[in-house]
Amino acid sequence: MFDTPASWRRLVASGLVMMRTGLRAIEAAGAAGEVVAARSMILGSALRAPLSADHEELAQMLPEKMDALSRAGAATFATLLSAHASWTEQVRQIGALALRADPPTPGRMIDLGGRMASLAIGSFEAQARMGAVALEPVHRRVVSNANRLRKR
Repeated sequence: MFDTPASWRRLVASGLVMMRTGLRAIEAAGAAGEVVAARSMILGSALRAPLSADHEELAQMLPEKMDALSRAGAATFATLLSAHASWTEQVRQIGALALRADPPTPGRMIDLGGRMASLAIGSFEAQARMGAVALEPVHRRVVSNANRLRKR
């Protein structure tokens, strides 16, 4: 049976996840600006004096981006599979009802509506998580870099 208060709690929780993700995206964007500014100076110094350049910092620029983006991609894909499973279940249930030999009763339709609503909320939750899990590795790396470079 469809639980309306629990469904509203799930929707509100997903909205809060999206709000936190938005705030973390703003924080990451600010930190990214700091990192770009600091690393531009490092790159400029390396162009002027290659032998005395900060080779340690230069060497980690590309691998850390690859690591953060691949982690974000993997997390996004895993969450997308969760949302896809919910969508697939919705289609399966509608198909099963459509292929029955007898017309659906009002009780079956009410039951289907409750299941559909619950699956739709599950899909919404998965999509709300998708942004959060995609941003997490990038946010962690860029904020860490900004903090580290700020101390230099």
